[in-house]
Amino acid sequence: MKRFFTLSAAAVMTAACSQAEPETQEVVVVEDAPVASETMEVAADVVEEGMPLDISEGYILAPLKGRDVTAGYFIIENNGADARMVSASSPIAAEVELHTHTMNDGVMQMREVEGIDLPTGEVVTFRPGGLHLMLFGFDRAEGQTETPVTLQFEDGEELTLTLPIRERE
Repeated sequence: MKRFFTLSAAAVMTAACSQAEPETQEVVVVEDAPVASETMEVAADVVEEGMPLDISEGYILAPLKGRDVTAGYFIIENNGADARMVSASSPIAAEVELHTHTMNDGVMQMREVEGIDLPTGEVVTFRPGGLHLMLFGFDRAEGQTETPVTLQFEDGEELTLTLPIRERE
């Protein structure tokens, strides 16, 4: 079953950070990790068929000029049954991967992960320097300010968010 909703303005949600352990061996050295330039307060609630998720502070950071790789961030609070996010996609990205940052011998590295656990009652934060969506082949229309991003879960469920695209300053 697919679920669709759009993020809208709301109050700031204080969130604890939780990270899944990297599950693959692919390593990419981060030369220019995306950094948020301002705070955007957005939130939405999804309460359907046993998988209520509160999602806030979501956005896609516009790529650096001349590049087609960028990152997406949001906060998920799981108020339902345990879940595991296993992939993501967007119509304006050739590929979307689930990533984390780790420090290895003094070098910050990104690693793709096979899935991210969303335990019942926990908050999982996708943020610069931590868990994030990595979008490759990012190609938006001129003036496009938002994009759908579909999250896929281990149980076959899908959740489609409409995330704003935040310009870099």
